Amino acid sequence: MRSRHRAFFILITTVLLWNCTKSELDSGYDVIDLPISEKIRCLEISGDSLLIGGGNTNSKGFLIQSDIALTQFNTLTHNLKHEVYDIARFENRWYIGLDSVEMIVSDSLTSLRTYYWREEDWVSDLSKHPIRRFAQTQDGLFAVAGGKLAFGVIYQTFDSKQWNPLEFDNELRAISTFNNTVWAAGNGRMMRLIEGQDWKRIDLKDQFIADLVFTSNTSGIAITFDGSVLISSDGGDSWSPIKIRSKGFLNRVVANGDQVLAIGNAGLIGISNDQGENWKWYSLKEEVDLMDAVIVDGTCIIGADEGMLIRINLASLK
Repeated sequence: MRSRHRAFFILITTVLLWNCTKSELDSGYDVIDLPISEKIRCLEISGDSLLIGGGNTNSKGFLIQSDIALTQFNTLTHNLKHEVYDIARFENRWYIGLDSVEMIVSDSLTSLRTYYWREEDWVSDLSKHPIRRFAQTQDGLFAVAGGKLAFGVIYQTFDSKQWNPLEFDNELRAISTFNNTVWAAGNGRMMRLIEGQDWKRIDLKDQFIADLVFTSNTSGIAITFDGSVLISSDGGDSWSPIKIRSKGFLNRVVANGDQVLAIGNAGLIGISNDQGENWKWYSLKEEVDLMDAVIVDGTCIIGADEGMLIRINLASLK
């Protein structure tokens, strides 16, 4: 009987903690619908424009261009071979990462063409491995791909012509750069490249990193799919979890100065104003999965399911 009472007490305490650490956000944000009602997977600021990419799983991919104010939308394409996962610009050329290690290149976004990998750049398994994320240093463009727990690739190019793929037995989902240092992470592993050195492996034990961001050569914030937030002060050699978890699944983390924003499934949003040390958690009444975010002039624009954009005044989250 005593053990039954103890289990009931733990259940009640868990529910109370959930309610205390995650409040519904019902003001201070706008919802804008795209002309295409499919999953928004990536956002990229380009001058005074916002590029929006996505597509539902196993569907065609789309690209939409908008002004920063989100008042006008121009559909560039809605018929790409696979869904779009990320967009990057390097050496005056656009790179668009799709599912199944498919990549589109373009000089102006008015004409899109498939990039054909050189035979020496082929990897062992192309099926259903999205090019998840791009990241740039001063000299090169990097990308991570992976879709199975025991398969991941880091691609790197320094001339936009030849790519060097590095295959791993761990899925990779996240990549971040600061100056000329690169971090890539995923299922139980992180890889770090410091200029002038070789890639270094950092084991993460049972952690599955969904995304990470470094705000200096030493300070980093990582999130996991199960809702943990990890911080590092030594360039990624070691990671410490914060005390209060997010109470939900996390997908993306972005930073602007000391302010860090994490987003996840079912409208979950977390905000930290001290480099990830302390967090406040919110949930949108629109319980859609949040996939990517950009911060512009004190405003955060978030891409979500069903072609939905969320625009939040970050002052409302303090």
